[in-house]
Amino acid sequence: MERRRGRQHLAHERRRRLLGQPDLPTPNRLLAVAFADSQNGWAAGNVGTIVHTTDGSTWSTQPSGVTVALNGLFALDAAHAWAVGNAGTILATTNGGASWTPNPAASP
Repeated sequence: MERRRGRQHLAHERRRRLLGQPDLPTPNRLLAVAFADSQNGWAAGNVGTIVHTTDGSTWSTQPSGVTVALNGLFALDAAHAWAVGNAGTILATTNGGASWTPNPAASP
C-alpha cells in the first residue's frame, strides 16, 4: 500500500508499480494486503482496520474487535484468513471475515 495525493493505492512491492486505485472505505493507513484468489482479499492496518473484497475492486469494512495496528495478513481461501498485529495480536476468520476472533499462539 502506498499513499499518493491523499489516497491509498495498491502497489507491486518490487517495482512500486500501481496495480489499481480502489475506493477504500477507511481513512486509516493500511499496512498489509492478502488475496486468496483474484477476487477475494483483505487489507488491514492501523486501529484494527480490516477491509475486504469479494470482487477484487469493491471494498467494505469488517469489524476486527481490536484497536491495535494489524501489520500482516494471510489468506488461505475465501473463507479462511489470519491477521497479526501489535501486542501479539492474532486474529482468525473462518467465515470470510463476517467475524474475526482472537487466535492465541500455542505455547511451546
